[in-house]
Amino acid sequence: MWAFSRYRRRFGVDVRMAATIAGSALIATYPTARLATALDPHVLRLAFAVLLAVIAATVAYHTWRGGARVEARPTRAWGWIAIVGGCFSGFFGVGGAFVAPPLLTTFFGLRQLEAQGLALALVSPSALIALLDYAEAGRVDWLIGLPLAIGGTAAISAGVAFASRLPERRMRLAFCGLLLLTAVLLALRG
Repeated sequence: MWAFSRYRRRFGVDVRMAATIAGSALIATYPTARLATALDPHVLRLAFAVLLAVIAATVAYHTWRGGARVEARPTRAWGWIAIVGGCFSGFFGVGGAFVAPPLLTTFFGLRQLEAQGLALALVSPSALIALLDYAEAGRVDWLIGLPLAIGGTAAISAGVAFASRLPERRMRLAFCGLLLLTAVLLALRG
């Protein structure tokens, strides 16, 4: 929630959109997290790697092509994006944060930073639900997770400030690079 509040203050993220996204994501996260804890972690890791590579390729294509910008207006589709993002959060932990920004920028015309702020609205509540479910299934390593959470929270302000200095196109391509790097690392570990 801290990251969302930083984006909201700095970039004016629409609270109604954020509430729609957060609420819809909550509906989808718990059942998919329950299902994911019963699946083979190796298969989930490889599926996530493939998903990230596809998203990176799609965003890079639209960014290089210079897709037509549309004016972002409230739409019911945001609830569906959140449900899809919630499913990915349930299956992959933070997958919703990787799915929402590309959908919101590529198909709904939101700016990258605005989409990232809205993705945080999706991730914050659904990550907690997924964490509790994964912990109940004995799939959380608290000795690694807690320092990561503390370090990530401490770095939020610096990350938001850095992101605000990048031009839109460079920000999208950097996001693609992060997705591809993550996909490669996951596939190599798989």
